[in-house]
Amino acid sequence: MPITLSCLNHVKRHLTGPASMKNKRPPAPTLYTDVSWCGDRSGSMSSMGLSPQEGAETFMKDHKKLSNKIQPMNGYHMEFTTFDNKASIEYNGDARKVTDNDIEKARNAMIPRGTTKFYDTAIACVSRQQKRVDAVIASLPKETIRLMYENNHLVAAIFATFTDGMDNESIADTNALKRAIDKHKSQYNATCMFLAANIDADTTGASCGFDAGLCMQMGADRISSGDALRICSIAMMRAASQQPPQFTQLERETSCRVQRPVNSAPSAMMQGPQRCVTSPSLRQPLPLLPPAGLHRQMNQRVNLRTPAV
Repeated sequence: MPITLSCLNHVKRHLTGPASMKNKRPPAPTLYTDVSWCGDRSGSMSSMGLSPQEGAETFMKDHKKLSNKIQPMNGYHMEFTTFDNKASIEYNGDARKVTDNDIEKARNAMIPRGTTKFYDTAIACVSRQQKRVDAVIASLPKETIRLMYENNHLVAAIFATFTDGMDNESIADTNALKRAIDKHKSQYNATCMFLAANIDADTTGASCGFDAGLCMQMGADRISSGDALRICSIAMMRAASQQPPQFTQLERETSCRVQRPVNSAPSAMMQGPQRCVTSPSLRQPLPLLPPAGLHRQMNQRVNLRTPAV
């Protein structure tokens, strides 16, 4: 005869949210969080105005705030990398220690210039993130490592990159980046996001190993690109907070509306720019809502800029 433990009803559980999460215990807090931003600053990004600089500032402020809130036991690491024909690491350290000077440096680093070294830079960012995760895991007690493999969310590696066109400087190619992303997802349980303007983000992202739900088309104009980069930071915070990071339909519509030729086959990597159309209804930033079902107890909506933990 089954015996019900008297304490079962006193265990904190999800009361609302997706069906898969209802009546289940919340996930344990992460031991270590690592976020890596890899942003294009090539000359063609100038069509976006100040959006890349503002996106850099938003990313750093968002994750500094979140790191102080969730405080993983083994740290919350932030890397901010940007690239044209060469890569530049503008911040690489504890997210909680980001200063105003660091934020200003990151903003200035996003001023458009040069050509595009996308593949090499993205692969290098992923490799550095893996080495940091390896170092943290190696420092943990054996029992903690065992628990970590049973609960692979205990270490959160989150990588996001965006570009607006053809790579014309890298030694590596699409296949090399796909191998790196596939390894990052399978061996490190990493969340990998890809945003693109002037090319097909879905097709290009898939060819590089990114999951469909984490690829998003962004406009090359001031408004939609600004929204897209803000949404990317929000999605990264969702991942860091152990919430579903996938981009919602509203977020996609806010970032860009793409008109594809009727009956046209998806383009290969970096072929045929997709036209991103910002409708009159999207010229003003839309309110960003969480994915359906992400609610706090008492049915209060989660504030995406300070995700629930």
